Amino acid sequence: MVKDLLLHLTLRTANEADDGIVPISDVEGEANLLTHLEAEFERIWGEYADARLAEVDQVLGNQTADEEAYPNLRQWLEDDLFEYHVSKFDRTPILWRFTTERLVSDPEGEGFACLVDYHQLDANVFDRLQNRYLEPRKALLRERRSAANRRRSDDSLSASEQSEAAAEYARCESGLEQIAVFEDRLAELAQPDPREWPAENQERAAEAAELVANFRAQTAERLETLDQLAALEDVDMEDLFSPSFYETVEENREEWIDALEDLESAFEAYANDGSEPVEAHLYDLFEYYEDLVGSSHYASNGILFMTYYFDNFEEPDQTSLGENGVSRRQQLISELASGVDDYQDLADDIKEVSEAMASDIPSDWADRALSEITTAGYQPNHKHGVEINVTPLADAEIVPETVDDQVL
Repeated sequence: MVKDLLLHLTLRTANEADDGIVPISDVEGEANLLTHLEAEFERIWGEYADARLAEVDQVLGNQTADEEAYPNLRQWLEDDLFEYHVSKFDRTPILWRFTTERLVSDPEGEGFACLVDYHQLDANVFDRLQNRYLEPRKALLRERRSAANRRRSDDSLSASEQSEAAAEYARCESGLEQIAVFEDRLAELAQPDPREWPAENQERAAEAAELVANFRAQTAERLETLDQLAALEDVDMEDLFSPSFYETVEENREEWIDALEDLESAFEAYANDGSEPVEAHLYDLFEYYEDLVGSSHYASNGILFMTYYFDNFEEPDQTSLGENGVSRRQQLISELASGVDDYQDLADDIKEVSEAMASDIPSDWADRALSEITTAGYQPNHKHGVEINVTPLADAEIVPETVDDQVL
């Protein structure tokens, strides 16, 4: 119950942080997590806050409070909170722990650690870390290192005091080294990681986008013609086509046009070079296209099923349209019957290039999603979830090994 309470208050603290970051380490000018929790206990228990904190400290360990007020609480927050959060949240943490401890061999302590609220995570998180937390943290470590350096060689101090100062010096030195590597890793993550996407693929995608735009326009025109035909008093759509034809068109028309618009956008996205991020789901449109257009068989639910009926209409001489004796009904039927073969050929051309595009793009969604958030430098996308977004950070080893073992 104590651990659940601490996790709850930590989540609240991170959520209320103006930048979504709560330092675990001491940072000049910033309250660390322990300080925030002490304030939360004060808010909840008022004058009894110290007693409740002492009770929590006793539950969490058996260290005595000789040198600091709540040693067990501090140690649990530093060493166990994140792992507890991962287990309680079914290996999908919404508090991310950034740490420097994995970045050097044989680290002396932890140079810097903080929690980041996943819901406030964005592409600017590295800049916020650098400017607001890392620079003051480095200044503090340098100040402590200087003080420890003086004390470790001060003969007026006891051997144990000099030894303690030497250990403090080593911790500060290691911490600064860790932070230097941490900053390098953040800089690397911020750098663009372009996709390999040849110029010929870009050109093919650009040409295909024009084909789709043409096909979409023709499809919209044919749907409009059908509506005009259905509005005529002397037309029974069930007799002219089939009992379910127009109902099927009405049910699917919005999906047809919207999907073609999306497909055009997908081709346009891939018409750019590899430096431009591409949304992971756009690949699916290339595979969906075959289902979207279907076939010219009357039992198909795709766009081309309409051509089964259009192709059976007799196409009169177009020069006679609009003259006396030619009914509006026949005009509209003629419009539907005209150019069916070219319309089908255009659909087939798009199918061919869609298949080619799909074969050149990673079929695994995770690969595409990961590429989307790293192509232009680390740009997290919350719709892809924790696992994908945390993967680059795990690869850079700036999050605990728990992420590799439990989350990924």
